[in-house]
Amino acid sequence: MDRVAVDEQESPRADERQPRRRGMVGLWLAIVSLVLTAALLPLVVIPGVLGVLSLPVVLLAAAAGVIGLVLSIRARSARNLAGWALRFGIVGLAVNVAMIAVIAVGVISRPQYTQVEVRAQGGPGLTATFADDFESYTEAWPQNGWKQFTTTKSSAEISITSPEDSTQRDVSCQILWNGEVVVEESSDTGSVTCRYDED
Repeated sequence: MDRVAVDEQESPRADERQPRRRGMVGLWLAIVSLVLTAALLPLVVIPGVLGVLSLPVVLLAAAAGVIGLVLSIRARSARNLAGWALRFGIVGLAVNVAMIAVIAVGVISRPQYTQVEVRAQGGPGLTATFADDFESYTEAWPQNGWKQFTTTKSSAEISITSPEDSTQRDVSCQILWNGEVVVEESSDTGSVTCRYDED
């Protein structure tokens, strides 16, 4: 009889612990969700990183985290709110994890950009021919001309030609790949080509 009485007294305590645990788990999930939201928010605000379209998703995660936090604090006095606190904490965390997964996939699948700079030296009236990822250019350059662009390719090329009637036939070109000179050529014939292939 005594053992049965003890079990009946412990049973309500076990029932009391369940909502308390849910409230605590909901509290921690909400805190983690809000920390992740605070970390993701600058990526939404900075133009071109995540974009404005992801702002509602981040705000949803923030709202779920705040509601989960409030409900978990209120669940100390109103135990029936503990389950809702846990649910909102899970929603906030799940939305943040989904956003992080989208960012990770975007970073992995994003093409690697290389900074390229092409330079030329020679007499007046140089003609430079080069190309970026989108278009080929043939244009007049000054005696010390240069262009910068980014590329997803693994190679770059520039050809320099001085006018046929020019007395200055010495010309040279350079290609800088991510700030490092990788090719440098010179000629006294009035034309020179620099080509770099990373592979």
